[in-house]
Amino acid sequence: MNFKVFQRRNSSGFTLIELMMAMLIFSILIVICAQLFQQARMAWSTGQAKVDKGMVGRSVLDCIARELRQAIDSNMTITATSIEFRKISAVDVSGDPFPLVKYSFTGAMLERNSEPICPGVVDAAPTPGIQSMEFSPSDSSSLPKSVDIRVTVATDGSSDPPVTFQTRVWFPNKYRFD
Repeated sequence: MNFKVFQRRNSSGFTLIELMMAMLIFSILIVICAQLFQQARMAWSTGQAKVDKGMVGRSVLDCIARELRQAIDSNMTITATSIEFRKISAVDVSGDPFPLVKYSFTGAMLERNSEPICPGVVDAAPTPGIQSMEFSPSDSSSLPKSVDIRVTVATDGSSDPPVTFQTRVWFPNKYRFD
C-alpha cells in the first residue's frame, strides 16, 4: 500500500475561516471610518453655515452704519423696516453734495435706493439671507442722537437657529450743517 496518497500536503495559504475573519475586521473598520467621515462633514457644514450667516449679518450692518454715520440733519425718515436720510458725499453721480439714501427691507430683499443688495430668506436657496430687519431711533427728532439697527439672518430649511446682529449708530454730523 502506498501511504503517500493519504498524506496531507503542506500548503502555504489561508483557510476560509481566516479569510472570512479578515474580511469581517476590514468591514468593521470601513464602517467606523465612514461614520467618522460623515460626522466630520456635518461639523464642517454646520460651521460653514455659521460663518456665512455671520458674514451676511456683519456686512449688512457695516454697510448701513458707515453711511448712517455720514447723515446730516435733514428730515430723516425712520420706520420699522426702512430708513431715509441725506448724507455727506464728496463725489456723487448726480452732483448733489448731500444725496438721498434709502434702505428698505421688504421681506424678500434689502434694497438701497430701490437697488437690491442682499436677498431675504428664500425657500429654494440654501444660502443665508435676511429674515428680519428693524430700525429704531433713540428719540423722535428729525435726526436722532442714534439709531439701533437689528438684522436677523437665517438659512431656510436649516436646523440652525437664526442669528441676530445689532449695532447702534451715533450721528457725529447731527448739527454740522445747521
